[in-house]
Amino acid sequence: MDLPGESGSRPLGPLSILCKAQRMFEGSGKPIEQLGLRVRSLNALRRAGIHTFEELVTKTDLDLMGLRNFGETSLNDVTTCLGRFGLSLLSRSAGSADFARNVEILEALRQKVARLEEERLLEVARLEEERQQRQIEIWPMFDEGVSLEDVKGRVDLTPGEVGRSREMWMVQRRRDGWTLKEIGYKSGVTKERVRQIIARTGGPTGREVSETKRLKREEAEQQEAATIRADVRAHPGTTTEDAAKRVGVDPTRVQRALTNAEKKLVVDRRVDSGDRLLTWTRDALIKCLQNAATYNWPVTTNSYSALVEVGEIDGPTVATFYKRFGSWINACEAAGVEAGQTPIESYNRAWTEEDLYRYVCEYLLDPKTIGTMRDMGLWLAKRETAPSNPTIRNYLGGWQTIKAGAIERLVASGELKEHGLAD
Repeated sequence: MDLPGESGSRPLGPLSILCKAQRMFEGSGKPIEQLGLRVRSLNALRRAGIHTFEELVTKTDLDLMGLRNFGETSLNDVTTCLGRFGLSLLSRSAGSADFARNVEILEALRQKVARLEEERLLEVARLEEERQQRQIEIWPMFDEGVSLEDVKGRVDLTPGEVGRSREMWMVQRRRDGWTLKEIGYKSGVTKERVRQIIARTGGPTGREVSETKRLKREEAEQQEAATIRADVRAHPGTTTEDAAKRVGVDPTRVQRALTNAEKKLVVDRRVDSGDRLLTWTRDALIKCLQNAATYNWPVTTNSYSALVEVGEIDGPTVATFYKRFGSWINACEAAGVEAGQTPIESYNRAWTEEDLYRYVCEYLLDPKTIGTMRDMGLWLAKRETAPSNPTIRNYLGGWQTIKAGAIERLVASGELKEHGLAD
């Protein structure tokens, strides 16, 4: 069906159609005052309880002619006004057919208006998006501290659009965590003025900015921790310093990011006295034994190892004394202290190196352990046939050296991956 204005010698443009259709659509359910009737005709219809377009088009000319103070002039007035909108009164002969036609016209107009309105809204949204994009594109100028007047002279935007762009920039930079003072310095206004602008435009409050910063900081820390953990799992046996260099963080952050299971994959040779054989002079070794003698007399290998383990004295492993002096007794004699009655004269024992490393490997794979020499001593004590902590240290050296050797064996056997401790 042709809509009003869509046929004839001069077609209406899209805007004219929209306006006419809009009037028709809105008028169909609104007061008949929108018809533009004469006062006499309007009053007669009101008295008859006819108030909307839809109520009027359900009447015939005889229905209206029977109204008080409604004559031929008023009938012509109503017919003419309805005709402007493509509507008519019901015909006395057609009846329901005319009513159906009026309803059809109204429905067609509703659909037309809805379609044109949707197109209009899409176009408005597109233009608004383009406008906002142009405003955002000039933000780098505000970041550089270019004045508002200079920006207006450089861009193809109205002064009002540039002003709104700067307000948008202030709000966004505040959300990014900039202080009011920083924003004011870049934009050439006071901190208080910045606060007023942000408050007026619905920007974030100081508390909201603090909360956003906190969430971003936590997110960054979680991402950093995940990166560190992934790196350590990809490089079992790495040192704290090497992991920190690969990730680009301070070494102290590496240990904080790791779980107990992942800490067992990291070694730190700097604190391993067993790896300092070449740095221990004869006099320094003698001093270590003399310090040990102030705690226990006579000095046995077990008592000495216990003192080193708890940090009471700073010294190498018992193995270092054997390598430097040939025996524990010789070392004690050189230091002028009495050796215990159960010295370790030789490393020729029932335990092989691989036997001892097997225990260390099992310890590292145990999810309940935390990866320290003291914790391994407690773990070994619960196993009747296991060697003692000092035995393992005497055979294999310092804890970091022991752990590094065990990790190498676990990597080679694939057991770390099997237990989900490495990638």
